[in-house]
Amino acid sequence: MLSRLKQALRAKTPYHPRRVPHLTEPPTPEGLTAAFGGSADLQRREVRVGGGRGFPVTVLFLDGLTNGRWISEEILRPLSVHPRLRHCRRRAELLAQLQNGGVHSAVCRVRTTADEVAGDLVAGACAVFVEGSGPVVTFEAKAFPTRGVSEPTGENVLKGAKDGLVESLRVNTALVRRRIKTPDLRCRETVVGRQTRTTLSLLYLEGLTNPSLVRELARRIDAIDVDGVLTACDVEEYIADNRYTLFPQVLSTERADRLCSGLLAGQVGLLVDGLPFAYLLPVTFAQLMKAPEDYAHNYLAASLITVFRHIAFALTLTLPGFYLAVVTFHVELLPPQLAAAIIDTKRAVPFSSLIEVVTMLVIFELLIEAGLRLPKAVGQTVSIVGGLVIGEAAVAAGIASPDVIIVIALTGICGFVMPSYDFSLAVRCFRFLFVLGARAAGLPGLSAVGLFLIHHMAGLSSFGVPYLTSFALGCHRDAIVRALRPPLWLVKERSGALNPRNRRSQR
Repeated sequence: MLSRLKQALRAKTPYHPRRVPHLTEPPTPEGLTAAFGGSADLQRREVRVGGGRGFPVTVLFLDGLTNGRWISEEILRPLSVHPRLRHCRRRAELLAQLQNGGVHSAVCRVRTTADEVAGDLVAGACAVFVEGSGPVVTFEAKAFPTRGVSEPTGENVLKGAKDGLVESLRVNTALVRRRIKTPDLRCRETVVGRQTRTTLSLLYLEGLTNPSLVRELARRIDAIDVDGVLTACDVEEYIADNRYTLFPQVLSTERADRLCSGLLAGQVGLLVDGLPFAYLLPVTFAQLMKAPEDYAHNYLAASLITVFRHIAFALTLTLPGFYLAVVTFHVELLPPQLAAAIIDTKRAVPFSSLIEVVTMLVIFELLIEAGLRLPKAVGQTVSIVGGLVIGEAAVAAGIASPDVIIVIALTGICGFVMPSYDFSLAVRCFRFLFVLGARAAGLPGLSAVGLFLIHHMAGLSSFGVPYLTSFALGCHRDAIVRALRPPLWLVKERSGALNPRNRRSQR
């Protein structure tokens, strides 16, 4: 069935993006104006060099993306009064003066095609046309409306930095440069999206990161050919090793310090212009179970918390299914007093245990979704009050038994312990599969689903690194230690799973 689906997808009409005819011609003010369709934000200003005595010059820029005051003071004014510019009598002489100090701009480019000029305009530059067609000089004049650096909302810590990544790519690279002050930090940029022309930036440390990893990520990004990149999955789903799984194969983070920690460990960072988070890859199960604050506390306490986190992972997956298997097939496993209490509470419930568990799980998921979609102040109130009211009302009305409410509440609390939201979402989906397996065959069915999950996760990889590499004791002697929180003074080498060029991290 899967092969037939792939054949059907290939048989669809091939992708032929629309080409703008005016962008295939030499750059002219009229051609660029026609290419933008007379958009209201495309501003055109015509001046004469030397205030009316020289030849005409046309300046194009997009209002809102550029600094109008800077264009007036640094481009239009020098063209009128600057001695070196107003005495130019030839077009080539004026172009040379514009590039060599006639305009005070940090970035100056000479463009020979209309497509390149259009790309600079939408990136926040202004274009200077001298007497019609020919080479065009563009100057950077960015003035994007950006959000200031603030505290991350999804990865809160008590002991740690409070500056999170924002939607501006250049601000995010500056946050990384502020922490990693070595010239070995490489920033490779590429553009993805035929319509959005979104800039993606690859970050890695030269001499430390595995070069084949960087090349493979660059190859996968170059293979993306879509109209636009606006959301996280527009990139994430195209670079993943396995596209048919719920588990994340890249780690997303809002924190600049966590991004830098991953770079120092040999991972590759990926920033997308317009998205307030970064990707780290490759990623393993052990890294998804690590919180940003684990290395800010004492290693003994952090290791204990990590153990609790793994226990919570097992409970949130199996607890509803285990409860259903015990009360349906294996009541003899319960103490007599507890079994009698459960049987007594279920006499007033008209539904089976399967309907009880599934209904309460669905209601719990709906409460989580409502809390996320509503405004923050209202969403927290709805999640807490809604859970209390619905749980109490369900017990009072005889729709659900108290033991089911306790099991679902404990399951939900354990699910919130997962540091990665994408990972916890996958766990919440697999939770229903465990319930169905337990209802079908009891504890053997629960075990079968567990073996299937382990087999599935063992078959996953992230850029060639096995998902469960932290449990491969034959490959890595320090796997168990690294899965916890080892003392920093004992970690002399980086993890060998990433194949870094420099394994040594300290003396």
